Amino acid sequence: MRQLFILIFIGLMVPMKGFPQDGNFEERLRYIQKDLKERDLRAAIRLTDSLVTEAESAEEEISTLILLASLYKESKDYVRAIRKGLLAERKAELSGYYELATQNSIFLAENFREVGLNVEAQRYIEIAHQNQNSIEDTTLFEEERIHIIQEEALQLMNKRDFIAGIKKLEQGKSALSQIKVQTPQTILFNSSFSYLMGQCYLQLLKFEQAINQFDNATRLLGSMESNFRAYMYLGKAEAYLKSEKLDSTLSYLGKAKPYLTKFNRMDFKEPYYLVSGRYYQKINDHKQSNAYFNDYANILKEKTEYSIAVSDELIKDLNNQNLISRKRNLILVWSLLISLAVFSVIYIILKRRLDNNPTRESDQVMEFDMNIEDEPILVPKILMKEINTETDLNISLDTENRLVKDLNQMENEQFYLDKNITLNKLAHKLHSNQKYVSYVIRKYKNQNFNDYILHLRIQFLIRELSENQVMLDYKLSYLAEFSGFSSHSKFTMAFKAVVGIPPSQYIENKRNEIY
Repeated sequence: MRQLFILIFIGLMVPMKGFPQDGNFEERLRYIQKDLKERDLRAAIRLTDSLVTEAESAEEEISTLILLASLYKESKDYVRAIRKGLLAERKAELSGYYELATQNSIFLAENFREVGLNVEAQRYIEIAHQNQNSIEDTTLFEEERIHIIQEEALQLMNKRDFIAGIKKLEQGKSALSQIKVQTPQTILFNSSFSYLMGQCYLQLLKFEQAINQFDNATRLLGSMESNFRAYMYLGKAEAYLKSEKLDSTLSYLGKAKPYLTKFNRMDFKEPYYLVSGRYYQKINDHKQSNAYFNDYANILKEKTEYSIAVSDELIKDLNNQNLISRKRNLILVWSLLISLAVFSVIYIILKRRLDNNPTRESDQVMEFDMNIEDEPILVPKILMKEINTETDLNISLDTENRLVKDLNQMENEQFYLDKNITLNKLAHKLHSNQKYVSYVIRKYKNQNFNDYILHLRIQFLIRELSENQVMLDYKLSYLAEFSGFSSHSKFTMAFKAVVGIPPSQYIENKRNEIY
């Protein structure tokens, strides 16, 4: 499965024909990665999700989870991507698949970096190093080392430490030179290292060196088909612009432009709009310049809002995991203390019996052993309640998956705008019971039912205010009713709890942005 994992992280695309129904598990995953995801990403996600339950070994299950996480990332669903990555991490740790664990740790580091959670990104690079050290195969060890070096360089660039970034990339090139057999994957890595070095030189205002590195990246890529080529064109356009070579700037902007529609990536659109705006500003075409700057401002705003939303959701996940970990630790501590207390009592009773009748030592021990199972162990009621909450719910995986799917569908149908919605009513709509629905909401939405409904309503209203600016002039009482609240006061309290400021202040801020 080695080649499949590299494909997941680098994104080579080689067409294949049809889903191999009778093929082995690896062939089916390869088909999804190479062919189906390019034609229908949603279908690729659905099919991969279904294959998780068909996996016959831990290796197959972890591989499928990693692929599913990468597909969610391509669909720009960073929350689900990271959640699947974290699930793959736990299973890889238990199974001892260090190569998979290393790749997954790098994937998580990359995702956390891209959404702005830099501390978590750094932590997962350290975890990747630990997992890599357990890989016994020398070739695989070196290949994973190159993965790690690339992510470390990107993290340094993210901190704007471009000199250190260049040194790290040179280290990566040196590691690549040690690999005797050049594969498409090593070629892509070599090309990407040159491109990233070009970006570092560009930020250090060393334009000639930047252009040389971009040229080298293009040369190394050769005739290989890759969307990565778009970033090289854009990098050269920016370097030529800063060098005041406007004809070359326009030429490479023209080469990069088709990729705007070819693949929908904010991290490409953002610099493209900015460089284009600056180019047209240089040639005094203010109409075109303003249009591109407006596009740049919109994409930057969209990217910022999305990153904040994703970061908030992930921080909730991480906090919940920490809370669960603390609860488990508390239970463990209590169990140890209770065990210690029980054995202390046992020891005292046994010692007294032996002191009183030393001739029957063996009989007393035997008698005590016979009675141990009858000795009650007292557990605090609060802890028993927590334990029972986890074990009492007997929900099948199929039922759980169905409820999640149906709940998401109902979100799309905006069920939460019903002023009279209750947990019982929602459970009835989902053809289930309150206990199951409450469990699914807590597990997959990280909220209780009331908070879940309030967040959906406020998020709905915020989207409407952004898309229909005339609503900024509507009365708050109308907005409250429009978004499913039964009263103005409940709406105001909910809005402030979710957004952090009252709705009146939020609307005033939006008006100031426009006017």
